[in-house]
Amino acid sequence: MEKNEILEVQNYLKKRIVNHTILIEVYDHFIMQISDLMKNGIGFQQAFTQVKIKWEHELEMVPLSLFSFRKISRIEKKSLGSKYRKITTNSILITLLAAILNYINPDFLVVMVMILAGLCFLVLLYNFLFKKMSIKEYMQLSYHPLIVRNMLFGVLVFSIVYFVSKNRFFWESSYNQLFLVFAVCVQIQLLFMRTQKLNIAIV
Repeated sequence: MEKNEILEVQNYLKKRIVNHTILIEVYDHFIMQISDLMKNGIGFQQAFTQVKIKWEHELEMVPLSLFSFRKISRIEKKSLGSKYRKITTNSILITLLAAILNYINPDFLVVMVMILAGLCFLVLLYNFLFKKMSIKEYMQLSYHPLIVRNMLFGVLVFSIVYFVSKNRFFWESSYNQLFLVFAVCVQIQLLFMRTQKLNIAIV
């Protein structure tokens, strides 16, 4: 393959894939498959077209989530989905631990909420001090699909608890505090991933 042909493949993929690791992997597949077709006497443009058709489904631009206007390639969305599931699973496990502690002694839950809030602040401070994240990126993180989902779910949970208990101090409910544990755990993990410069698809 000529240099200009390789560059054409690179430019095509860079328009569709942001994640560097996925980009390199797909690029290797593209080059190998195009080269195999060219060995059989097919010209570059025809081979390139055939490979693009073969990858059409994986490289189709789809919405990042129901709560995002951003579009990414389907293959990249699958990779992010795996990360999001891991974040959610970790948060659920920690929330279950908090529920057990609350059953043993309600004071433990309050302490846990305070510890997690403090940890969230420290990770955020670390990102700012060591320039792992800018103020603009933090503002964008507020619109991350996982955080938006938690905000909407939080409104629902807090509203239900308020209407059931009729207590104007509804935030004192252990149900609401357990939800806060879950929501803060999600945010801590997203901030930690930004510390490692991992792609979390900030909107």
